[in-house]
Amino acid sequence: MLCAFWICYIALLGLAAASPLLGRRAGSSPADKAAGFAKRTARLASTYTTKNWAGAVVSGDNISQVQATYRIPHVSLPTDADPNQYYYGSAWIGIGGSGSCGQGLWQAGTYWTYVPGSGFVTTLFYEWLPGSVEVPNLIVKPGDTITVVLRATSTTSGSYTIINRTTGEKVSQSLSRQPEICLNSAEWIVEDNDLDVHPFPDYGTITFDAATYIMNGQTNYPSGSTSDALDSNGDQWADCSTAAQTVKCTWAEADDAGGY
Repeated sequence: MLCAFWICYIALLGLAAASPLLGRRAGSSPADKAAGFAKRTARLASTYTTKNWAGAVVSGDNISQVQATYRIPHVSLPTDADPNQYYYGSAWIGIGGSGSCGQGLWQAGTYWTYVPGSGFVTTLFYEWLPGSVEVPNLIVKPGDTITVVLRATSTTSGSYTIINRTTGEKVSQSLSRQPEICLNSAEWIVEDNDLDVHPFPDYGTITFDAATYIMNGQTNYPSGSTSDALDSNGDQWADCSTAAQTVKCTWAEADDAGGY
């Protein structure tokens, strides 16, 4: 479903109570959600599984910037999905999501919601957790290619730039006096934002191209650190891999993992 910024913004506000991204449940804080990554992620870790994140995470220190370019997916419901049920998912890059020195996460990307009777709504978002989600004033739609750049100028301040490569428009903003985040991890993630709802929507393939992060002033790449995702039923919904400056995640059919 395509929508102008204010229509999407109103729709997101109306879904705030139900949306796991806009109103996170107990036990789904950045620290809780990233526990598996924090325990098992070393710099350039091997492939492993987690319930709600798929993609790549690298650890380090003094990470000041993360970026990637990706095509916003055309999301659809699998054939066994309930068309009367809301479904949620997102694709984003982040700083600090698997760190242990604070409870924050600096992230930005795209968020999709399936609204019964209306279809999928896709919008940009940025969020400095545990603060609230915000919607940038930039129109995007499935099929657009965007570049997202996150910067952390300190543990409590930073900025983002999002460029819609398809339309040539962009938006930037600086933030300060935010909750403390760790600067020791970088993320490129496809996320299941509600583990209680199955199956996860079919997003096709999301490829984070030109994926880089800056650590101690040096540019680095995420190759070698990957994760596949399993939902709370133990069913796989993502196959991910990295190569050079690319993080690629492909939707995995439920039947491949034993069905929902």
